[in-house]
Amino acid sequence: MIDFSKFPKDLKSILINTIMFPFWYISIYMLNKDLYYSGDYLLITSICICFTFISYTLSSFISIDVLDELKDKWVLDYPVIITSIFIQVSWLSIILFSCYLANIFTGSILYFHSFLIIYFGVLLFRFYVFNSERKDKEKEKLEQK
Repeated sequence: MIDFSKFPKDLKSILINTIMFPFWYISIYMLNKDLYYSGDYLLITSICICFTFISYTLSSFISIDVLDELKDKWVLDYPVIITSIFIQVSWLSIILFSCYLANIFTGSILYFHSFLIIYFGVLLFRFYVFNSERKDKEKEKLEQK
């Protein structure tokens, strides 16, 4: 049996982040059926891995900027990972559920590239807003000194 307690802390953090793989796989199934039915599982897995780590990077920086207790933490520390996973799972679930409901009630279909633009667009916007707020607070602190 694998003993996870002997794994390095960074590797455990990366493995925790793999929770997002099924969510990306479901989004490919729901929004890009051609890719899903192509049977190219290596490509689908690669896409899931890439989107997971890009999403994790953005959401971890957002969580560091939002929560004051995480300011001195590194991106792969557990509190940052848990907060980041929460941001990713909740946002991805909201969008997927909205797409599903829109398809049921209106028959409209959101395509995968539009889904990605919405998902990463909002994450980038949040990162920019929180990052600019943090910079403004730092300027105010410097001016007060």
